[in-house]
Amino acid sequence: MTNKEKVKQISQKILQERGASSKEKALSSQEIFQIFRKKYGSEKIPENTVIQYLSKLAQEADSTITTEGRKQGYYLSSKVETYVLEKNEPEQKPRGGERALYPIFKNWLLGQEYRVDETENIKSLRKWGNPDITGIRLKPTLVGTDLEIVTIEVKRSPKDWEQWIFQAVSHRRFANRSYFAFAATDDLLPKLQSAMRYYNDLYHVGILVLLLEDEMFEGLERGTNGDLAEGKTNELFSAPYSIIQRAYQQEFLNALGITSKDQLHTWGEGLEPEE
Repeated sequence: MTNKEKVKQISQKILQERGASSKEKALSSQEIFQIFRKKYGSEKIPENTVIQYLSKLAQEADSTITTEGRKQGYYLSSKVETYVLEKNEPEQKPRGGERALYPIFKNWLLGQEYRVDETENIKSLRKWGNPDITGIRLKPTLVGTDLEIVTIEVKRSPKDWEQWIFQAVSHRRFANRSYFAFAATDDLLPKLQSAMRYYNDLYHVGILVLLLEDEMFEGLERGTNGDLAEGKTNELFSAPYSIIQRAYQQEFLNALGITSKDQLHTWGEGLEPEE
């Protein structure tokens, strides 16, 4: 067993024994090391090594050790086990509470001057072709007008995100920007950021997170949503702009019922595009 594996195993045991199961009960790295040295001194692992490994483990998706910053201590998160570590088969529609998130992410697009509408019920596109939310923006240029399409695939939590994120990837054939969006809590964010960075780098899919307090997040899971507008929309990773073949964009616009430039100006809701 490597030193890192020893630190992980022993630290998880220490946190469990001390009941460090939330940020309010978190232990500092120094407290963990003092217990480490007292109970497991035979391991002879230096303090700096233990502290460095703790910091790395808190960022790794396969560790239940988490932190909201070194100075705020370390604790075990059961949410990590439920929403990051489990490899379940993806749930099937209907998808329930995620529709409660639509207004939040629609407003995020409206704030960036897109015309926006819910598009989950498009029937004429291929599998995974119907994004939950679509934004369209026209920008005048010296040589004409540029059309930009952005899509958002929404889930109510990060559960099974490794399967669901590929729905957002599939939208990139017609969308200039594509996002995967969900709700989460602060203690999940470090794990998600580390695990999702690879997908952002490889597939150029953006990640949007609605950060909620624990009680509100649990309410969303139960279907008693409360005022989700109290949450904070965080663009965890941006979606880089991609040039898309016009034929695929036109196919998508046709599916939306848009067949003329005039219809682009009135589709969905939002500000009138600039002439």
